Amino acid sequence: MQVENPGILPTNPFYFLKSFKRSTQRALTVNIVKKIDLDLDILNQKAAEVQRLYEIMPDDSGVLFDALSMYQVNINNLAASVKKLGEVDKDAVFDRLTGKLISHSVNHLKLFDEIKTAADIRLKEKLNNLQSSVSGIAADVILIEGVDKFKVQYLGILGNLSSDAVKELRAAEILGYFEEKFPVNAFERQLLARFKEEI
Repeated sequence: MQVENPGILPTNPFYFLKSFKRSTQRALTVNIVKKIDLDLDILNQKAAEVQRLYEIMPDDSGVLFDALSMYQVNINNLAASVKKLGEVDKDAVFDRLTGKLISHSVNHLKLFDEIKTAADIRLKEKLNNLQSSVSGIAADVILIEGVDKFKVQYLGILGNLSSDAVKELRAAEILGYFEEKFPVNAFERQLLARFKEEI
């Protein structure tokens, strides 16, 4: 995550103020590109909150489940907005936005995989559903911008991972999440499968 301090966590009784501020900002944002950008920022903040809760309360699956449920609301908002992204002119802002979408998707998928290692069955199911939602949004972006542009962005994101062995393993695993979102015979799925083999 690129959020160093998530601030007030969902366990704080004053968290409703943070939620109210986010809701107000979202309601006042009408431009689709700016709304997606805001939704991404909020989603990343919520992922940072989940990560922080996992660090300080790794055994409290109820708290994590509730925080992930709030994340789910925002992922649904983002998914609805991304469906409209195909109607937007493709310019430099569009490229930055799609890059941000892919980058956050990769980071959130990694976080959820990490939490799943110590999660109970109910929490694992929730994390699997969220990973599916995040992958679906990434697949929508791949459809809009094309696999070739996605490859360039994805390789740039992988450059930030630590060791080469981890990069290759994580790269293939995360591409697998994206690949699953396309029908078996879809052209994009075939291109992603080839790309996965190249890595």
